[in-house]
Amino acid sequence: MSFSFTTLYEPAGMFETTPTLDEYGVLTLTPRADAYGYAVFVVTLTDDGGSYNLPNDPRSIDRTLTVHIRIYHLELLGHTLSQN
Repeated sequence: MSFSFTTLYEPAGMFETTPTLDEYGVLTLTPRADAYGYAVFVVTLTDDGGSYNLPNDPRSIDRTLTVHIRIYHLELLGHTLSQN
């Protein structure tokens, strides 16, 4: 069995490092401090069909993940708060 992923859409500079998918299927991503928006990934799980004496008939399934990153600090959006 194996995992893979494809980036369908990712704004330039959204992540500190390239997102990774480990052997357990865990997608790890670290957004930049000033990032906002969304990225779309497709994760594919493929079973080679070679276990339990089954014929070697690979099967796979895709799942699409959309990651939304939001800014909650107004100053990052260029807004300032003033008190009267």
